[in-house]
Amino acid sequence: MTNYKEKAVAALLVTTMLGSATALPAPAWANTTASADLKAAKEAFDLRDLGKEIKFLGENTISLKNVQLIPTKGGQVLYTTFEVKNKSAQALDFYPYWIQMQSTNNARFPVSFVDEGQGNKVLPSSSKTFSYYTLVPNQITAEDLVVRLIKWDFTTANYQRQIYTFKLPEKFVLSPIEKGKRHAVDVDGVKVGMALTSSQMVTGSSSKQVRLRVSQINQGLRPVQVPNYEYVLRSGDGYTYPVTYTPTDEPQNLLPKLEKSINLTAELPVDADIESFELIVSEPKEELTYEFSVPLASFDLGLADQDQSESTGKGETHALEVDGEPIGTTITDVLLINDGNNRDQSKIVRVSLNFENQGVKAVDLPAYRYSMTGSNGYTYPVTARGNGADTELRPKFKKSIDLIVELPADEQIEDFELVISEPQEEGSSQQSFPLASFELDVEQLYLNFTEIGRTTNVKIDGYEYELSMENIHAYPAASSFDNILSYEIKLKNPNNYTVPFPQLGGRLNFIGQQTVPAKALEPTESSLYANQEVSVHMWGKVPDDVNIRQLIIHLQDMQTTEEGQTIDSGDLAVFNVLSRNIRLPQVAHNDAHQSSYIGRESTMKLHSTGRYSVSGSNIITTSFLVENKDNRPIKVPSFQGYFETRDGDIFPAYLKNKDQLISPRGSAIVTYWTELSTDMELRDLSLVLGQPLQEDSEIMTNAVSFKVTRDNQGIPNPGAPTYHSDVTFSHRLGGVSITIGRMMPNYEQGNIQYQFSKSRTSVIDDGSEKSLTFEVVKSNGDVVHTQTLNVEADGNSKSGTEYINFSPDDVQYIRVYENFENGRRQIANFSMYQ
Repeated sequence: MTNYKEKAVAALLVTTMLGSATALPAPAWANTTASADLKAAKEAFDLRDLGKEIKFLGENTISLKNVQLIPTKGGQVLYTTFEVKNKSAQALDFYPYWIQMQSTNNARFPVSFVDEGQGNKVLPSSSKTFSYYTLVPNQITAEDLVVRLIKWDFTTANYQRQIYTFKLPEKFVLSPIEKGKRHAVDVDGVKVGMALTSSQMVTGSSSKQVRLRVSQINQGLRPVQVPNYEYVLRSGDGYTYPVTYTPTDEPQNLLPKLEKSINLTAELPVDADIESFELIVSEPKEELTYEFSVPLASFDLGLADQDQSESTGKGETHALEVDGEPIGTTITDVLLINDGNNRDQSKIVRVSLNFENQGVKAVDLPAYRYSMTGSNGYTYPVTARGNGADTELRPKFKKSIDLIVELPADEQIEDFELVISEPQEEGSSQQSFPLASFELDVEQLYLNFTEIGRTTNVKIDGYEYELSMENIHAYPAASSFDNILSYEIKLKNPNNYTVPFPQLGGRLNFIGQQTVPAKALEPTESSLYANQEVSVHMWGKVPDDVNIRQLIIHLQDMQTTEEGQTIDSGDLAVFNVLSRNIRLPQVAHNDAHQSSYIGRESTMKLHSTGRYSVSGSNIITTSFLVENKDNRPIKVPSFQGYFETRDGDIFPAYLKNKDQLISPRGSAIVTYWTELSTDMELRDLSLVLGQPLQEDSEIMTNAVSFKVTRDNQGIPNPGAPTYHSDVTFSHRLGGVSITIGRMMPNYEQGNIQYQFSKSRTSVIDDGSEKSLTFEVVKSNGDVVHTQTLNVEADGNSKSGTEYINFSPDDVQYIRVYENFENGRRQIANFSMYQ
């Protein structure tokens, strides 16, 4: 059994009667003091000899450190621990001494010794603890027991001599340890600080659920294996309830100054007086004469004084724990939206909730349950948006979700709080345990919104127009840390006569944050003909730190004053973008994309993605096959954009193609490239392309994101296949095939026969010129000659012979590289000899 030196006296514990959560009848040993007076009773009783040093055999002392009555099968175990201090200069042999246990009416009980293998000798100026126990009837109480120290003496008539009779405590109960305070328990000579650090309770219709967290910290100088302690909840009138937790198969190794926590749950009757309950922590059961566990500590639950209405305020952070990592949870915005047509029936509340991983490893956010609870006790379900399959949250990253709830119109939102509860297993009827609650500080907004994509009629200077909003998206700005938010206003003249082209403007209102102006592309015409419809491109620069999902867009009629100032004359429409996903549309890896910027029917599709090595970095290329499916020539598209890594880093995309037309039913290869450092993550790489709004402008419309690598895959580094000298080598570069063969060496030179041909006769290749580099390599790896071959490939097929001059001594093979900008990649390795 574990050493119990310096252990505090704990409360009584039932360990063998925990087969059910149902309360057991109060036994004879129970403290039947009313729960309201329990603490006062514990603090008032006389400890008597508990802890006092009693002298014996000169200056040596013995003290009663622990006395317990522990329920077990067939009765109660009277368990005692004594500390013996040797204050002499010689070793003290405690073997002749014994502890005698009996009742006040002289009924003796057989006593057993807890043999811990430590021996009976106490060295000079040191101490040892000795533990003894016996079984007594259930009817025995603390007042009925007598404990004596005796010494075996065979010169006396009864072979024993009484040394001292201990005055036992009035009750074998001490005040519980306050929540949050540590209690030191001894584990193999190392002090382990134990504390109840968290306690929560939720009351359901038929029971109370209690959630506790116990912390253990190694306060010693060496690692220690902490056993799987036993836990139970005990009421003031003696009823005990099992505690559920998952023990480990083996004791946990706890390093010095490190801390671990254990989560405990228990179910209590719905009418249980939680103020009277204590958490009892005990040693694991051991097979001695009787099976029992020794209590180590009792903890006050701290629920009696807990303010159940205490909530986290708006903007304040509450730390949730997911897989041992702290997740900062904050309400960033609360918006009360009343549609003008429904204002008297209900209220729509949208809450923006932000999660931030403040730990050191990635976690998956649980599918928490959310509810809105009022001070009147009414609870309403909450719908979460943005809480889908993408649940991974990496360290220092943030994730926002929007919560929507509908409340009766006569309810005051200030009387409600948002409650976050644990996920609920499918099919479970058990009430979810609440983890946190948040106050609601509401900014009210009463607007008649126009939904995106829906047409509305407006009047400007007496003329009627029809307008709608579509194609809203956001993307990073290339020249700053801002984001660009762009959208289109579809504007139509529904009249049978010409009307002026209105001057449009607006503002982007990020609720509870800030407002930024929105600009419109200057129109090329001054009027709209009868039934004419046009698209007006609008955009605004948005600071990177605003929540782009909290957006309301105001479309305004702009007027120019006599002084030349432009002012708005009021809202034409207000578009509700709240909680909408305004991410760029994404084109899957093998899907074709159709854009009006290319043509009515024409498409572009990912052709290939490759990488080239350059000193200290990689050049990434992405080629698209553009097919003209229209009945007229189209121009090779000059999209602008950027590459984006899975971590959100962006790099400018450069276009490499010729400014020319593609004939009907023809096609072209268009290549975009960028340069990245070699340590950059290339998995899940995307290329965002859009139609430039103006020349040399970072504003673009109709932007779309192409997945240029497959899911969770990077860009493979092409290998270097080996070919013999009489083998023909074919390689495809963009829309061009290269054939190289007959690399026959003689004494002074080798010759290369090559042919460049289009893989499709109608394909116009990008860049038109192909560049290859040949390296002559000796057996030791030294490059003795380098030669570059440039061939125009956009006209007819090219073929010819080039010569490489080299010394025949020790030449083993010729490397072939394909060149791109300042980088290259190896595509072949020709052996000079079979």
